[in-house]
Amino acid sequence: MLSLTISVYLSGRIPSSLFSVQAAAGKTTTLRIIGGFESPDKGGVIFGGKDITKLPPNKRQLNTVFQKYALFPHMSIADNIAFGLKIKNKPKNHIEDKIKYALKLVNLDGFENRSVDSLSGGQQQRIAIARAIVNEPKVLLLTSRWEPWISSCARTCSTN
Repeated sequence: MLSLTISVYLSGRIPSSLFSVQAAAGKTTTLRIIGGFESPDKGGVIFGGKDITKLPPNKRQLNTVFQKYALFPHMSIADNIAFGLKIKNKPKNHIEDKIKYALKLVNLDGFENRSVDSLSGGQQQRIAIARAIVNEPKVLLLTSRWEPWISSCARTCSTN
């Protein structure tokens, strides 16, 4: 039996999961296809009723956070979180507000000026989540490795 867990962050609400599948069942490949980093051998990717199979990752209204966080070690935490917003040419005050919101959401208020290397592995995970959330994706795709964070964040989001 296949088992894959894909959890999503939707407009401030976090459902526990969409479906479950076992290890080695293609979780990462599935996320890479949905995110636009790989093409499916057959079929397509339908999102919001539209076929996005050929749409590049930066044009999709979703973010994927993989097990490797891909944080930039030469940038501060704030710059890591702001990266996508700066590429989109968002105003500075918008970026600053989003950074503060995301750091509060992942319980890392006050970490803006720290370096990636000064963080624990768990803190780095949360920065990767914060970086994805500030881009306001319609869907945030996470592998099962993120389950503990999702449960914790669900409690935080429900009180904020």
